[in-house]
Amino acid sequence: MTDCTCNNFPASLGNVTFGGYVGIGPEVPTSRLHLLGNENPVVLRLHSTGGFGAGRIEFWSDPPGTPVEWRPGFIQSSDIGGFRGVLAFYVNGSGIDNRTGVQEVMRIATGGVGIGTGDPQAALDVVGAVRVGGREVINPSGQALYA
Repeated sequence: MTDCTCNNFPASLGNVTFGGYVGIGPEVPTSRLHLLGNENPVVLRLHSTGGFGAGRIEFWSDPPGTPVEWRPGFIQSSDIGGFRGVLAFYVNGSGIDNRTGVQEVMRIATGGVGIGTGDPQAALDVVGAVRVGGREVINPSGQALYA
């Protein structure tokens, strides 16, 4: 592919620059994807027209196609029914065999944050032990521990 700068788009489309950086709005993009607008907030929209239509942002590391390429994590939208939106946070797990593993570590749903649960029933719903300041204060069965 030849590097090029394409500035002959209609004004309604903004400026698009190829050659490593893509800009929508700026004259000169300063990152791989640079959105510039006078809206507040500026919106990046991921929109699926397929049935359920989840959106996902993935984070990758190391050279593409190499044995050490891996996906440390991703954020994915979801629906737990009744038009109740969810943002779920995932990590790969650990070890080379889990380079693209899927381990949900946190979920934000209907005003609650769930850690270890897919459908939080409180502002903070934790399934498992809780540690504060390096000390376990709630054991895995939910029992509060006091000093």
